[in-house]
Amino acid sequence: APKDKWKKCPKCQSKIRDNTKSYDGIDELLKKLKEQKVKTAVVSNKADYAVQTLVKKYFDGLFDYAVGEKQGVRKNLPPKK
Repeated sequence: APKDKWKKCPKCQSKIRDNTKSYDGIDELLKKLKEQKVKTAVVSNKADYAVQTLVKKYFDGLFDYAVGEKQGVRKNLPPKK
C-alpha cells in the first residue's frame, strides 16, 4: 500500500515536508480560534496520510479535522454545468 511505502521511505517523508510551513501569524490565529471554540479544518490535495502527518507535526491539536486525497474523496469539485 502507498501509505506503508511512504512510512518506510525517509526520502519520501522529507519530500512531503518540503516547503511545508505555516504563514506568519497563523499559529496564533489558530490558537485564538480554538479558544473561541471555532471549528477548523485542513482540506488538501496531498495524500491523506501525508496531511495527517503534517498536521500532527506542524499544527498538533489546532485543527478539528484534516483530510487529504483518498479513495472515496474527490480531489476537486465537479465542473458546473
